[in-house]
Amino acid sequence: MIYYCYIGEIMKKNIINSFSIIMILVLFMAFISCDNSGLSLTVGPCTSHTWTAWEITAVPTCIATGTGSRYCIKCGIMDPNTTVPVNLNTHAFVAWTAMAAHTSCIQKLDCSLCGYYESRHVEAGCTGTSGLSFQENTYEGGYEVDYNNREKDFAHICVPNTYNGKPVIGIGSDAFFGNRNIQSIRAGANLTYIRSSAFENCTALRSISFPAADTFNDSAFFGCALESVSFPVATNISINVFRNCTSLKSVSLPAAIIICESAFDGCTSLARVTLGTVDIYFAGDAFPGNLVSVHKNGGNIPGTYVRTPPAVTWTREP
Repeated sequence: MIYYCYIGEIMKKNIINSFSIIMILVLFMAFISCDNSGLSLTVGPCTSHTWTAWEITAVPTCIATGTGSRYCIKCGIMDPNTTVPVNLNTHAFVAWTAMAAHTSCIQKLDCSLCGYYESRHVEAGCTGTSGLSFQENTYEGGYEVDYNNREKDFAHICVPNTYNGKPVIGIGSDAFFGNRNIQSIRAGANLTYIRSSAFENCTALRSISFPAADTFNDSAFFGCALESVSFPVATNISINVFRNCTSLKSVSLPAAIIICESAFDGCTSLARVTLGTVDIYFAGDAFPGNLVSVHKNGGNIPGTYVRTPPAVTWTREP
């Protein structure tokens, strides 16, 4: 009898202890908040919420906020803020129109709300920008854009593939030197070279497209406002070609074999360079920082090299 009483007493104590532990855990969990930094014993809603997607009641535009509701998936509280941020992907585009009166083959699509626009080039029937001046290069059997374009008020330029029945093969020396109006220029498959100082100090020039150009002579784009350049077949980048292009962030030269002195000197924003050939010649100061030595010491391995300006150290992406 005593034995059974003793066993019953033990079981009773175990039940009480188990119940106590469960209650402690329940109370503990009740006090845990949604703080992302870890467990918190603060009573109340999250201190760092994870919100659901907005349920939209008024759609935001590119210039105006919208309204909606959302809740925290951790604690369930509704967001007291009902303002949905401006959505830059909801432009109110209208019809494609000519970019400029003299360039019907470059078109833009305007947002009627905020002024943003997208552009495109229409190959079919492209005759180039009217008013461009050319001179014949009899040695190479074609025409090049000449220096008489320096004072013209072109903003967006399209170089035609042919002129007077012959291919337009290049941009001549000083062709647009110091022209502060040019914002963009593009050319087709016949244009293979850019001569010295062709766009030097064109301080508004931000966008270029020369898919077939393989040779860029001295100071061709010195002091321009370019932000990104890609030349898929370029083999020869001469001295000072992009010197002092302080806005230039990205360069792609998959076919380059010669990059001369100071080609990218003064490109203080340059953060990404893609090189594609093993047999490449660099001048020691072709790029800012230590890109040349990193490329050479690494075995001239093709790839993309990156840095965070103004750091001097470059690394190759895996």
